[in-house]
Amino acid sequence: MKKLYDIKGFDCANCALKVSRHLSSDPKIKSASIDFVNEKLYVDYQKDELSIEELKRKAAEVESDPLEIREHRNSQVAKTPILTRAIKIKILRIIISAVLLGLVYFFDRYPLLTTAMNEALIIAVSIISYLLISYDILFKAGRNLFTGRSVFDETVLMSVATLGAFAIQSYEEAVLVMLLFQIGEIFEDISIEKSRRSIVAALDLRSDIAHVYRNDEYMDVDPSILVKGDVIMVRVGEIIPVDSTVISGTGSLDTSSLTGEFLPQGVVAGDVALSGTVVTDGILILKVEKAYQESTISKIIELVTTSGEHKAKAEKFIARFSRFYTPIVMALALLVAIIPPLFNGDWRGSAYTALTFLVVSCPCAIVISVPLAFFTGIGLASKKGIVIKGANYLDRLNEVKTIIYDKTGTLTTGEFSVTSFYFVKSDEQIARQLLVSLESLSGHPLAKAITGHFKDIEILNVDQFHEETGRGLRALYDGKEVLVGNSQFLKSNHITLGETIQSGVVVYVAYDKRVIGRVELNDTIKPGVADMVSKLHREHVRLEMLTGDRESNAAHISQKIGIDEYHAELLPQDKIRYLDEKLAGSNSKQAVAFIGDGVNDAPSIAKADIGIAMGGIGSDIAVSSADAVIMNDDPRKVATAIKIARITRRRAISNIVIALIVKISVMVLAYFNLAPMWLAVLSDSGLAILLVINSLLLIKAKVE
Repeated sequence: MKKLYDIKGFDCANCALKVSRHLSSDPKIKSASIDFVNEKLYVDYQKDELSIEELKRKAAEVESDPLEIREHRNSQVAKTPILTRAIKIKILRIIISAVLLGLVYFFDRYPLLTTAMNEALIIAVSIISYLLISYDILFKAGRNLFTGRSVFDETVLMSVATLGAFAIQSYEEAVLVMLLFQIGEIFEDISIEKSRRSIVAALDLRSDIAHVYRNDEYMDVDPSILVKGDVIMVRVGEIIPVDSTVISGTGSLDTSSLTGEFLPQGVVAGDVALSGTVVTDGILILKVEKAYQESTISKIIELVTTSGEHKAKAEKFIARFSRFYTPIVMALALLVAIIPPLFNGDWRGSAYTALTFLVVSCPCAIVISVPLAFFTGIGLASKKGIVIKGANYLDRLNEVKTIIYDKTGTLTTGEFSVTSFYFVKSDEQIARQLLVSLESLSGHPLAKAITGHFKDIEILNVDQFHEETGRGLRALYDGKEVLVGNSQFLKSNHITLGETIQSGVVVYVAYDKRVIGRVELNDTIKPGVADMVSKLHREHVRLEMLTGDRESNAAHISQKIGIDEYHAELLPQDKIRYLDEKLAGSNSKQAVAFIGDGVNDAPSIAKADIGIAMGGIGSDIAVSSADAVIMNDDPRKVATAIKIARITRRRAISNIVIALIVKISVMVLAYFNLAPMWLAVLSDSGLAILLVINSLLLIKAKVE
């Protein structure tokens, strides 16, 4: 049984990792995962769930900061100010402490008293400045050490490092290091919060108000109170708050929030108007079809902001890495403090180097930036009309080597169109007229395609019209028999066909026992399919097509768009069997993706390494079965999704590499007495801010 909570109160990402590991050790919990960036707690219970108070107590066993845990609520981006009261107080402490530190530097360089008294004054002012800026850090560190909950917590590391600096009489350095640490904490908190908001805000086109018709007038209400059947009005420039149907009025909608592209869509009475779209022309009166929380845009935001449950490989690596990195660096610090002085006698210098190592040993820069890179990648995909349900699915797209497509509804529209025709020259006019005259009396999809293609043809009056389902049409004209249908239909009526067509669907026209024309129809290939195929081939992805259609039709479609392999005349169970064989033959580094319309292909979508549903979030089965959903049914978005996956992985790996290079470089410099302790602080907090910005810049990447 899975449960989702909102969780707040962590000072650092590493603390969130420790709490998630500790919660996972509870016998009632299968697994627990904390998304530090989005402040989400995912818990998979064995059977009975823990109360919120029990979760808090369990978390408190390893985390000293008071945590706020509550049932998850699907809400809009927070409107509270980023500069909270706590941050403002911390800024005031930083300013006062910095002024006092300036006095310390002044007294050290321009003594106003005797040497002894001046030294005492420097120590006193340094202590006041230090305590003012670090009392909260010292309190948390002391509590952690006393309870034994977080021995490797960053507050402990900073406290030991700066108190050690005091012990070796590096007073100014101790205060400066703590000042830089607190400044870094503020910027880190602000940058993470702004990152989260900017990504969600870029997607969040949920309306703040709705104009609902009640008591014979329109009134402004919160969209969350709308119920099915309510009548609402939406004006030009306003966002449609909930999924609705147009009752009256005409207009145009900007669908870019759902599709990723500005595609004006004209709507009239009876049309569907999805939430999140913007009215660009006209005034629409709508009837509410879905509640606020169940509407399309709310579903998209919820899927994106809760995607942290599914961790990518890089995130899992960082979680394991952080468990060993800090203890290893601390052990190195201890060795540096003890071994070199045994040979050179420089205990003070070695102690300073060891304290610098302690500052470098915090892994927060990596722990924050890597998940944020994947969250930003998911946000970027959503901006392009692709909803990806987790970082692991986004990462797995990097390994897709084979994509299997269902034909109808995925590569083709499922709607037939006339691709070629032939009429006996001497009978061309009557052949066209008879064809259209009979087809106009039929409701078959092929009949609609034919009459739609041959427009402005005179309709003839025929007698004794009769339709034989799945075969053809029969009538009399001018006392002679007219047959319009497939080859079997004509052969059964003893009509000689002459030349036969191997691909597509062929409709013959016979009059007075003689074939006078034929029309070839094919399933319409979706716009952009050929472009998608060429892009995926450039990425060395193999493309296969499965269909229940005839061999000749499948061959025609496959050859026309450049599919590598196809299999035709398959039953649904045959498609599943083929996919099973394909999955069994692939290794863990070569993923197989299946792309279908999200309804008929749900079993295959669910079974594949990566299941992608075409056709929008409105289909519940698409959301539940697929790992990714292409909102606007554009095949080219598949290539876009793979490109986003690749640049996201590169960005996450670059964050890891940059962080390790910087931290190792600082440790090497410190060992040779070339790196002051404040530089070590910048390699932690400052680096974290830079990597957060590096991750956030993904949202601006050009991927089309």
